[in-house]
Formats: sequence, C-alpha cells, structure tokens
Amino acid sequence: MKHIKSIKFTLALIVSAILLLQFCTNEPILSQLVNSRIKMIVKGTYESNSPYAHRATLYEDDYDSGDLQPFNRAINFSEMKMYLDIAEIRIATGNGFTTGTQAEDYWDFFARDRILLCSEYTALQSKELDTCKENEGVTKLTSFFEEGFSYPVLDLAATTYQHLAIYIRKFITSPSSFYDDAMVLTTTSPKAKFDQRQLNALDIAKFYQYNPTETSDLNPKLFPLEKTGLSLVVPPGDESYVLEVRIFMKNLFMTHNQSDKNITGDGIAQSISYIGISDWLYNYSYKDTSSSPTNGRLVSDQMGGNILMTARIYEPKKVATITITSDGGTSAPSSPYYALVETGTTFTPTANLPLAATQATLPASIINLPTNKSYDVYKTCDSSFYTLSGIDTTNNKDGFPETSVLCATNISVTSPGETVSITLPQGTATCSCP
Repeated sequence: MKHIKSIKFTLALIVSAILLLQFCTNEPILSQLVNSRIKMIVKGTYESNSPYAHRATLYEDDYDSGDLQPFNRAINFSEMKMYLDIAEIRIATGNGFTTGTQAEDYWDFFARDRILLCSEYTALQSKELDTCKENEGVTKLTSFFEEGFSYPVLDLAATTYQHLAIYIRKFITSPSSFYDDAMVLTTTSPKAKFDQRQLNALDIAKFYQYNPTETSDLNPKLFPLEKTGLSLVVPPGDESYVLEVRIFMKNLFMTHNQSDKNITGDGIAQSISYIGISDWLYNYSYKDTSSSPTNGRLVSDQMGGNILMTARIYEPKKVATITITSDGGTSAPSSPYYALVETGTTFTPTANLPLAATQATLPASIINLPTNKSYDVYKTCDSSFYTLSGIDTTNNKDGFPETSVLCATNISVTSPGETVSITLPQGTATCSCP
C-alpha cells in the first residue's frame, strides 16, 4: 500500500512539474518531453567552418587629413570588448511579413530564449553580469566567433521555411571615448546598460538599425536582422538535422568617429571614437550632421545593412566534404575565402553570404555539404574601401569580400562521408582576385 501511495505521489509531482513548465514557457505540455531532432548553431563568421583567426589590428575608418584618426591610434582586437543581447529567433514559411498580418499567424516562435554574449562578467563598481554569467556568455561569445554556439530551440514541422529573423536587442562595444572641445580624446567613456548593469561602453545598435535608403520605420536592419528566400528544407523522418545560422561580424570590426553628434540622447552634441562593423556597403559620413532627406535621421547614424546573415540546414549523417588541394590563381593582399553555392545559383557577394565557406588556406576543406547536389566554387576577396572622396581600390581595406571570381562549376558530391578533392581553377576560370 505504501508503495502504491509512493507511485501516486511521484506521478502527482511529475504532472505538477509539467504543468508548471507549461505555465512558464507557454509551450504545449508534451512538446518538452519529446526528444527534438533539431540543433541550431549560431556563428558570427563568414566561414561555415574553420574561420580565420581574429585580425590583430582593427580596421580604421577614413577621416580628413586635418582630423584625428579614430582613437588617435590603431586599436588591437585584444583591447576590444563586445556585449550582444539576442532576444529571440523566429522562422516562417512565408517570404516576407506584411502589414496587417498577425505575428502569431506568420511566425513560428521556435527559439524564444534570451541569449547574452559578453567578453567578461565584470561591470562597473565591481558588479557582475549575473544573467550573462549564468548563460556562460563569455564561452558562448568565444564559440560565436569560432564554430558557433548551440541556441535552445523547439523542433520544426517538416516543410520549407523561407524567412529567418534574429532580434538583436543590444550590440555594445568598447573601448569608446569622448573628445573634448579641443578634439582631444578624454578618459571619459559613454555608458551603456547591459544585463541590468552599467558598462564603460557604447550601444551601437542604433547605428545599424537603418540606412539612408529607408523611408520609414518598417524595414529595420538589426531588430530584427532578417533574411528571406532561404529555402530551408526541414526533412521528414526521425533523423537529426542542424540549422546553421551565420551573422558576419568576425574580422569586420572597424574604429569609427562621430563628429559633433547627440551621442547619448541628452541633447548635447559631442564627438566620439568607437568600434563597430565596417561601412563596406553604406558609407559612414561621420562629419555629416544633416538629416537624411528620405527619413529625417542623422546621416551619420545610418549604417544598417552592413551586417549580413544567412542560414542553411543539413543532416549530419548525409553530408560530404569538398577539399581544395591547390589553387593556380592569385589573391588580394587581404584574407580571401573559398565560397560555395549550389550550381545554378546567382551569387552576389554584396547581397548574400554564400551557402558555405572557409578560409583560402590550402588545403581548404568545406564540410557539412548535403549530398546528391552540385556546387560552384568561388573565391571572394576584399578589394575596396569607402573614403570621403569615393571608393578606394588600391590602399586600405574594410574586411568585407565584395569581389568574387568563379573558380569551378558543377562539383558533385553524392555519398555521405565522401571527400571530393579538386584543384583550382577549372575550365576557363582564372580564380584570381583583382
């Protein structure tokens, strides 16, 4: 009798725990008791595997010869700190959210956990970033710039998804420093709030929310950072699969200046140096205090679109590898990449990240490629830089590989576990960057 009572009591505890779990997460009761097939990996790299090491010295934005360069000196990556607050990630079968549609009717809210990434756990006044520490945010940030970190998700129905959106609430960097009236850098830093604590840092999210071509608030570029036309096919069956998401940030960091702007929102114009993503697509007019004629925002506050994102799906048991063993072409002085797209896909490097990529260091292997498909191989290189007078193709670079050359076509992979070795270039391609 005691044994039966014990079983009943245990079952009551389990049911209570399940009901509490549903109340806390607002998810169906049984969905959290079933093993999920999906694993989502989030990366901050251009490469889908084997990324380059961090560039030792950050890129510097252009400036008039009579002005100070950002920070008055080069900034090393080892000095930089970064704090990223990701509110959630959504996915949809549709190819674009339209006004009037209910969010719950359009989106699949499959990744609602808030994730914090941070360079360190210490804030001002020796306080700790408690949530980031519980999140293991330092480890996650390191993984973000390498082979990615695992983001908690619920499984998805077996169908094709076109639209992915990442809601980046805060994007904070340091060092950052004000100038005084004589344009001399001071020891005073802007303050930013992260994980309910104050930091000597600057939240740069607003600079990447819009660009000068946007005419309204309906097309933000960071909250959310989104991509349509992805054709992400969740396979039927019971086999596990990986949803890989890449946000290109690594080796794109650049020091910028702001000149006589209302940085802190207090109505006071100040000048500042800070770290952000390079202005490879939308040029950063740091001295332009005017408002954009299209949307009324400060021209210098608009670099939205300089952060690209993509995603792909693969089944770990059904993938192969393409290895490039030699390359007869040439590369630009900056670090080039080998990039793959499915054969027949139009690849525009300034609009889309490639399906998969790796650093162009021989031998170079691109892994986790779905089988029974053919791929085209490109080399992508950084060959230009925005200056005050226009695009410079001879001197400084900004880290983004906007130039692409086709090196080989129709490289087929057929068997799981297969490695296809190729030499470049093939056919009439030159595989040489300008």
